[in-house]
Amino acid sequence: MNKNLVWLAFPALLASCGVLGIGKSDSSPRERAEMVSIVEHRVDLSESLDSLKSGSDWGIDRNTQIAKTVEWSDVSTPGHATYLARTVVLDQVQRHDADDFYGLRIRLGNRTTATVKVEYHFRFYDGNGRVLAGLHEGYRSAILSPRGTTMILDNARSRGAVGFRLFVRREGSTDVGYADADLTWLNGPQDVTSWLNGVVFVDNLYQDNPAGTNRVMFRLGAKSVEPVNVGYRIIFFDERGRSIRSDHDEFRPLTLSADMEAAILNTCRRPGATGYRLFIRAAESQTDGLDDQSIPNQ
Repeated sequence: MNKNLVWLAFPALLASCGVLGIGKSDSSPRERAEMVSIVEHRVDLSESLDSLKSGSDWGIDRNTQIAKTVEWSDVSTPGHATYLARTVVLDQVQRHDADDFYGLRIRLGNRTTATVKVEYHFRFYDGNGRVLAGLHEGYRSAILSPRGTTMILDNARSRGAVGFRLFVRREGSTDVGYADADLTWLNGPQDVTSWLNGVVFVDNLYQDNPAGTNRVMFRLGAKSVEPVNVGYRIIFFDERGRSIRSDHDEFRPLTLSADMEAAILNTCRRPGATGYRLFIRAAESQTDGLDDQSIPNQ
């Protein structure tokens, strides 16, 4: 092709682009200002997970900031929530509130090297905490490839939603699918809970989640100059109050005194634990080991 013809055609091409509006913004100054405002309010609610690979169904770079058009409500599932004992993570959240219809587009990530089949369900809430129906009622299925991601989405069916909760459970499970959370100590307030008529008390407690497990540790003390021989056990429970097997389900011996505190711990390696309870009884006793506050007429 003659090079001179190319150069002669180039100005005509530029002119045609101007006619077609290519490269030209038709937005008003007000619209441009609103666009800038949206960009300024973008917030990244994701937790960086270098071990995850970007899924093809996401369609954008996983570091893209997340558009957020209203304040993040406390009722909503946190942007870094995990499920199934840290197996599944809420990797990224995209929200949109077109015409006050609250919508969500969420990417779930699989932290394991195995395929994970899950069921998920969205629940929307208004400013008064009332539940609003979503477009998809009931649980829906999703498959997470090893170290992979998948996209799930839903929309509130009516206006007024200000927050959401996401529930994720294993395929075929009857659990609700709550997000992993700090375990609840079921005995009661630490500063008033005691055993053996006020003799044994909790000086401190600690919990963490190493490698997807739930582990709790207590430091116990005793209001007795003489040594007190006791038996203790820590039992984990799921959201329905059922006990879950742990490393130590039986009573274990321990000696305490006013000048001799002791640390005890237990680990639950199975998913689903939401709370735990500490039982303490005298060494030779066959009681359940309830705390003083749980014993009737105590």
